[in-house]
Amino acid sequence: RRRGCAGAVPRAARPLSTGASPTRDGPVGGTSTQLDPNTTRAILSDSIGGAADAHKTQMQGWNEFGFLVNDVELEGSVLVLPRSYLLWSPKTFDDVTVDSLKLVALIEPSIEILLIGTGEVSRPPKPEMVEYFRQHGIVVEQMNTSSSLSTFNILNEEDRRVAAALLHPSADWDDDE
Repeated sequence: RRRGCAGAVPRAARPLSTGASPTRDGPVGGTSTQLDPNTTRAILSDSIGGAADAHKTQMQGWNEFGFLVNDVELEGSVLVLPRSYLLWSPKTFDDVTVDSLKLVALIEPSIEILLIGTGEVSRPPKPEMVEYFRQHGIVVEQMNTSSSLSTFNILNEEDRRVAAALLHPSADWDDDE
């Protein structure tokens, strides 16, 4: 199995976290799968809208296990927002669908750019995904994961309303390698 990495991430102490802190409406990323869309929108809005003490999300790299985001190692794929981040279920490019990203269209203030990291290999965006997000005023850009990670950091530092859905680069690794 291939062990390449774009950024060094320590293996020790690997807490898994959504990166968001509890708000008056309750914790983000709790165990309940039945979330009220209005509550979810309010929580995400608080995270993105920029409370004075909120820190920007900083993608620090990846290794064979996951991503390092704000000094927290997350296993697998991630969805990162300007001031929060979540584990994201897709494991392969075929798993990346409009349904897997609908949350991005619910966020207020709205996201203006959605970066999709497609693994080690760049792939063109699916037309139905581009059209869905265009109808919501969101531009979709797809590129390999390493480029998406860097682009997210630059745009977020410029206070752009950006989100990145990042497949782990291992999505393209063969188990035989």
